[in-house]
Amino acid sequence: MPVTGPRPERGHGAGVVGAVLLVLTLTACSGSPGGTVSRNAGAGGGTARPGVPFLPEERMSAPLRPPTATLVVPPTSVTPRRVALDWSARGGAVERPPQRVDWPVASLPHDISAVVLDFGTEQIPSRVVLYEYPGVSGNGVPEEGTGRETLCAYDAPENPCFYAPDRERRTVRLHVLLEPHYRPYWVIQAAWLVPSPPSGSGTEVPGENSISWLIRFNRP
Repeated sequence: MPVTGPRPERGHGAGVVGAVLLVLTLTACSGSPGGTVSRNAGAGGGTARPGVPFLPEERMSAPLRPPTATLVVPPTSVTPRRVALDWSARGGAVERPPQRVDWPVASLPHDISAVVLDFGTEQIPSRVVLYEYPGVSGNGVPEEGTGRETLCAYDAPENPCFYAPDRERRTVRLHVLLEPHYRPYWVIQAAWLVPSPPSGSGTEVPGENSISWLIRFNRP
């Protein structure tokens, strides 16, 4: 049975700590896995009200290979760009954000009120974070001072940003409610746990694999 926090309030504009590219890297976010909180991206304040996917370890373990995300925009689908990766806890690759960022574009119908991102795996992320920006600089990097960070809830449809298993499709999906004046540049970061081998001490700390994707929305 998942335990989730209360509905988050998606905060408004804010300063990003240091270079904005730090937002696209894979440093761990504060707050508990699968939690529910929204705040200014990079802001030092804010009170986390987390929720935790309370699930068996085998359901939350990172896939052996990095999954490929798909944005579902009926009647088509769009592949977000993978901008950063750290799969080293599974013996895999590490990819850092480039100096210039190119954003794939997803066109949204006028009547769409929410978007869905398919993670392409049945394994439950321990954390999903959404970063939203109103614009980018000439090299495609999000504009400093304008970001918003949302720590998405697990299996809690009453939240404007939540992720949950889709048993029919045998995958996990992220659901995000579109606000009337949404920020069109999105970075989605997902992380999965990598269990540590038993040491006998009972103090093993799991590792983590994570991926960041980006997408830009266009509504004609």
